[in-house]
Amino acid sequence: MNQGKRFGRCIIIDDDPDILLSARLLLRDLFAEVAAFQDPHEALAAMDAELPDVVLLDANFGRGATDAAEGFRWLGEILKRDPQAVVVMITAHAGIGVAVEAMKRGATDFVSKPWSNERLLATVRTAASLRTSRDIPSPKTQAFRTSPRPRSRAYTPCSAPPSAHPSRAPARRRARSS
Repeated sequence: MNQGKRFGRCIIIDDDPDILLSARLLLRDLFAEVAAFQDPHEALAAMDAELPDVVLLDANFGRGATDAAEGFRWLGEILKRDPQAVVVMITAHAGIGVAVEAMKRGATDFVSKPWSNERLLATVRTAASLRTSRDIPSPKTQAFRTSPRPRSRAYTPCSAPPSAHPSRAPARRRARSS
């Protein structure tokens, strides 16, 4: 993918350093910046400084945790800070129930570990395009969004269109009508 950076910033939050490295290497050609954090508190502080186009969020942080409770908690914190955030949940303990609950709580998509590189790239590209299309300039993002980097507004369907996610529908309608 040597066509230049398509999007501005991606934040990855996972307690496994190998996952952080793999995701950073995979996504570095898609984003101008890929920031990786093992500590969700540090990731939130980075979001306060500059909002990302996409957040990849691990569902489980504690040793032996498989219920995604921590990931859901951090998803809520991210959406409190940025209601327009586009969050892709990732976990090795995927079940349809966890994926459905993640979507109900505001996640844009869900990817199981180990992931297929093509699937993760397609999912993240679609998520970043969604963020770009719904972006409403704010003081935090205005300078970053007007940078000379090329931005794509293309939408590439993944597993389901964003309109299939009821938690996101009101935000899109508001963004279009303003």
